[in-house]
Amino acid sequence: MIQVIDNINAVTGWTASALASIHGLSGMPTFSAGNNSTSLIVKFSGINTYVEKLYDDIDISEYDEIILWISSRNKGKKQYRTYEDYEYKISFSDTDEFYLPVYSDFYYIRIKADFDTVSKLKITALTEDEDYLILSYFLVNKTILPLDIFQGAKEQIEYYRDNFFSLKQVGTIDASIGDTSIEFSAPVSYLDRYAVIKITDGVNTEYHGIESRDKNKYFFTQAYDGSKILYTFEDAVVYLYYPVEFGTSSKDIVFPAITIWGFTPERVLISSDLDNIVDTVKSDNTYYERQVGQYLEWLVLIDCTAKEEYEVLGELSNIVRKVMGQKVVWVNGRKCYIDYGSAPTIQNPNDSYDIIPQIQYSGIITVREELYEDVSLPATVTINVEVTPTEQGEI
Repeated sequence: MIQVIDNINAVTGWTASALASIHGLSGMPTFSAGNNSTSLIVKFSGINTYVEKLYDDIDISEYDEIILWISSRNKGKKQYRTYEDYEYKISFSDTDEFYLPVYSDFYYIRIKADFDTVSKLKITALTEDEDYLILSYFLVNKTILPLDIFQGAKEQIEYYRDNFFSLKQVGTIDASIGDTSIEFSAPVSYLDRYAVIKITDGVNTEYHGIESRDKNKYFFTQAYDGSKILYTFEDAVVYLYYPVEFGTSSKDIVFPAITIWGFTPERVLISSDLDNIVDTVKSDNTYYERQVGQYLEWLVLIDCTAKEEYEVLGELSNIVRKVMGQKVVWVNGRKCYIDYGSAPTIQNPNDSYDIIPQIQYSGIITVREELYEDVSLPATVTINVEVTPTEQGEI
């Protein structure tokens, strides 16, 4: 479960101190996270210089961690062992400040959210050396599996549906607020009961499920934007919409649609379960430590269902293949990988009525599940070492 605070894909709202600057935007896909097309580049040229963006007080009390994707051109390190290793600090309010690890590779940093409100994102340089940072995808997260897996897969499929495919135009209609149906002036293709439509005039847009039809007149279900028209339309365009859903066993039937299923993870041995991770270091030199969690491969089944076996079903299948082929799903702010679990299967109808062709894809999404709570530890002030001398050869 995530809440995106800022995609950081624009320069709007950012300010900089003297000897720091908002350098501009990067359009390189390798330096943008969360399906964003751009990320922010900032420059530092002196100690205690900073860049900052303010927000209305955002309540994050229900979330456990902060995620921010970042890369450094000159100051990236692979390990941070002591407080002196850090080149930056980051703060989210006037009282919450942390040391900020930066890497040469574009990767996310995780900070334990032990506070309830975000009012700013401020990064301060602790070095005089010149450096450039790339920032992207600032969010808070609370892990709830497998819901997060479903949500990540759903959002990724919707991203490709909306950006790389065109919906099929059904026709145009006039409608008034409160209407419980729409009527076309002539018969239309593709549209029947159980389908979902998108109505738009370029200003207002709404979505409705089709419950039944009477010739060229179509009546709505309670799903999506409800059983009544929300806006007044004149010559509005109606499209056949491709909803992406998960957990539809207790919902009304919807098709054409893409539906995600799956509750069966399998553990994979990628790292030792005994390692400890320190990724949150506060400016008062206290820090959080936790034991590493387990890696799981989640099997998800993605069903493409449509009455039109070749045209519409083929389009749904193309969307899913696009996602599977790109092999990326964003889950809880992390870049996770999806791959084919097995070959797709087509389920041809064997009855002469209620013919609903379906193609099912099997995908495997690998995520790390955190099992242990972060433990707050104070900074070590005094180190005592006791040495007992012995004679040579004495055991």
